[in-house]
Amino acid sequence: MLTFSHFAEFVKHFDDQPLLAGESGVITVLKYPYPNAVNEPTQYDCIRVHAHMGKHASVQNKPLLSVGSKEGFLKKQGGFIKNWKTRWFVLQKTTLRYFRQRADAQPIRDIDLRDCTECTIDCSLGQENCFRLVFPWRTFYLVATTDVEASEWVDIIQWKLDKLKTNTL
Repeated sequence: MLTFSHFAEFVKHFDDQPLLAGESGVITVLKYPYPNAVNEPTQYDCIRVHAHMGKHASVQNKPLLSVGSKEGFLKKQGGFIKNWKTRWFVLQKTTLRYFRQRADAQPIRDIDLRDCTECTIDCSLGQENCFRLVFPWRTFYLVATTDVEASEWVDIIQWKLDKLKTNTL
């Protein structure tokens, strides 16, 4: 194992060498790097976890993780009766699903984001951390626990909507 007395020495040693590193702290020098011009997709549908904590693990029985996905509890305003209910939401690709409980196998509803015309923060209902999804047939009002979480939901959904408009999703 190499040791370096100064950070500058470390940088000079790995200068112009492609490196991969993760939260585990293990650094890998790529022997056969990609050329400078690679057609890199703007979004990956899924990734497979190959290593954990610096030790190689079997990729079998590891879940596929969707990079452009999000899940969490949100409060949703009812369509007919305007009460608020907490639901478990899962965003994958262009579908937003919500469930009564996190462990439920069947969603209450699948919402196709390809029909969504707007996703934005909304303070009109007097709810903090509220955002809305506008569709031709209905507007969904959703409330997150924090303003950061609401912004995360809006950002990822808006990113998907922008990608759908340019046909890159």
